[in-house]
Amino acid sequence: MCSINRLTNWKEVGGPDLPIIPIVRPSTSGTRDTFRKYVLGGRDEGSGNQVLQTDSSSTVHDKVAQTPGAIGYLVQSAIDEKVHPIAIDGKYAMKDNIIVGSYTFWSYEHMYTLGDDNPVVSAFLDFMLSPTVRELALQKNYIPIGDMQLPRIALTKHVPGGDSSSVAGYES
Repeated sequence: MCSINRLTNWKEVGGPDLPIIPIVRPSTSGTRDTFRKYVLGGRDEGSGNQVLQTDSSSTVHDKVAQTPGAIGYLVQSAIDEKVHPIAIDGKYAMKDNIIVGSYTFWSYEHMYTLGDDNPVVSAFLDFMLSPTVRELALQKNYIPIGDMQLPRIALTKHVPGGDSSSVAGYES
């Protein structure tokens, strides 16, 4: 999408004679933040074209699927036969590429607590890392954190000021 700032029609890159219409999430979106950070090198999607902003991944999906010439970004779990994924640096958003880190557009989902001495919170976090939730994540095309083959993040880490922070995550 970075080059799209300079391009206005898909025919400029060998595609059909259609205007390029970027579909983006609002500036408060974690998906947008991840895309800008890891794919665009911190730059914005730009204003070289008509940029349409939507409020959810499902709306991005629907707009891209229904708008000739549209391009957008989605969480891997939202990709289906109605939208056509494209490669980033020659790699597609496939589970194997994400697991080893060769596909650059992914992030962990996080859960934070203000300490680890609450038994209800501890039970909930244990449940979130359970086989039951792992199976639910797989059914939704999310990648359980235990499957990632990248340097592990700590499931409990110290936060400055003396509090503990518990973290659990799934790819998004």
